[in-house]
Amino acid sequence: MSSLRKIEKIEKKNKRHSKRLSLHNLLNIVFPQKVNSPSPLSHIPANYLTHEQKREKCDELFKLASNSYRRMISQLDNDKRIIMSTYYILLRGMDTIEDDMTIPAEKKITILRNFYKLVQQRGWTFNKCGPNEKHRQLLVEFDVIIEEFLSFSPEIQDIFVDVVKDMGNGMADYILLQEKSKYYVITIEDYDRYCFHVCSIFCLGFGRIMNILNPELPDTDENYYLIKDVSFFIQKLDIIKDFREDFHQNRVYWPRVIWSQYANDVSEFLDPNNKERALKCLSAMTFNALSHLINSLEFLSKINDPVIFEIIALSIAVEFAYLTSIFRNHDVFTKHVTYQGINEVKSQCKNLRDICILFKSNVKTIMKKNDLKDSKNYLKINKSCKKIEQWCDRYLSNKMTM
Repeated sequence: MSSLRKIEKIEKKNKRHSKRLSLHNLLNIVFPQKVNSPSPLSHIPANYLTHEQKREKCDELFKLASNSYRRMISQLDNDKRIIMSTYYILLRGMDTIEDDMTIPAEKKITILRNFYKLVQQRGWTFNKCGPNEKHRQLLVEFDVIIEEFLSFSPEIQDIFVDVVKDMGNGMADYILLQEKSKYYVITIEDYDRYCFHVCSIFCLGFGRIMNILNPELPDTDENYYLIKDVSFFIQKLDIIKDFREDFHQNRVYWPRVIWSQYANDVSEFLDPNNKERALKCLSAMTFNALSHLINSLEFLSKINDPVIFEIIALSIAVEFAYLTSIFRNHDVFTKHVTYQGINEVKSQCKNLRDICILFKSNVKTIMKKNDLKDSKNYLKINKSCKKIEQWCDRYLSNKMTM
């Protein structure tokens, strides 16, 4: 889970082809991290290391890969933390290959489609990443990660392999689509399918692993659609707020079925003369994202573990705060947008009561900013906000009578 995406400023030539592991992007906002320079291409093969040395090396690679995610899972006990950190860096290795613009598309696709086999192959490493690829050292020492992965129980390994296979094929499919056209997200179904591949698979895998480690958590299979909505909301907010950055990298994730109602080409939204049309399209994208919030709240209501609750609640709440700040905000189309109230949001993610109070405040802000002149979206957005408000009111009322 993401469920499971301040955004790091990476040199333009290292920009992402797509928004893989968006939970990682989100955590970089919640817990800003220092960008590490590429490590030297040195490596002691895993078969020369003791088990303790392998684990230390994995932890070192994990620290280099993500200070933010490491802080987030630091509240877990040691065994859970080792498994969830390995889950992250295993996928980060695959993601690094997908990111690397120096690797030819054909070779990249072959590796991605077979990555689920490679992670089970003792001794496998990869040293063909470009010299400026930030996480290349992780792949140079990937045999150590494989050894850690292979030390887990068969049922945990099976989940890892399933996730790697699904995400690898998804990455390969979208590379092929990107080769043809940047406008490959046409329908809402395309949009949801993309979000599923880049975020839901990660979040569902996270949930399945946690179900084994803590059987008292909500069953992932039984709550499949709720978890999917959580991941969709997180991913769609990433896509909305990063419109300008993505466009300048020749990537468009806003579905044509939405933006074509307001422009012949999405580039028109960058023209200040088309401000009102751009804002109406932003409202349509906002309405689509809001549709996932009720189920996100439903899922939070099922979580009794305070650590897991805070991890997921924080992910949702930060993105909702972002949405509130960028709604009807033309900065989305003119500059990099940031949200300054993250610390305040973090302090309100300890329990569902506080989340409901926060969300009620957010929907009031959105309804206040909503534009009556936007005939296509005004009523739909207000209706969505009212539903969220009513859900929160019911929960708070029930809480008071208990």
